[in-house]
Amino acid sequence: MAQMSGMLDSQMLPGEEVLFTTKLHWITFLFPIIMFIVAFVAYAYHPILQDLAYFIFLFAIATGIITLLNYMFSEFAVTTRRVICQRGIIFRRSIAILLRQIETVDVQYNIIGSILNYGTVIIVGTGGTRDGFPNISKPRRFRHAVQEALTMEKS
Repeated sequence: MAQMSGMLDSQMLPGEEVLFTTKLHWITFLFPIIMFIVAFVAYAYHPILQDLAYFIFLFAIATGIITLLNYMFSEFAVTTRRVICQRGIIFRRSIAILLRQIETVDVQYNIIGSILNYGTVIIVGTGGTRDGFPNISKPRRFRHAVQEALTMEKS
């Protein structure tokens, strides 16, 4: 069985076991990293742009902290009864869908996502509800875990 954090542990139903967990992919840090690089280049190579470089640097720090908190407090799990997705800290989004209410799990990714193993997981529930979660690490394994759980539940 998979490891779970305290946040998921507090939401578990009696007799429910975690089959698979994942987090956001490190690619979520790409934007703050690019901002740091832009700030450094602007500061080091263009003396006229040093004031702008300070602003970009502060912006990079702010987005980096928000991204780090988002990363730390986001979790995605497949259990023997449900799919649980929690994302964010400032703008919290949390869903728990019973396996019997899931029609399909779509995975979308581009070529870079395929190489680096991240993508968007879209859970389609009964009635056509769609919940999308971008930049998830191991999205194909997540979908496979949902399919295994659905098979186990039916048998």
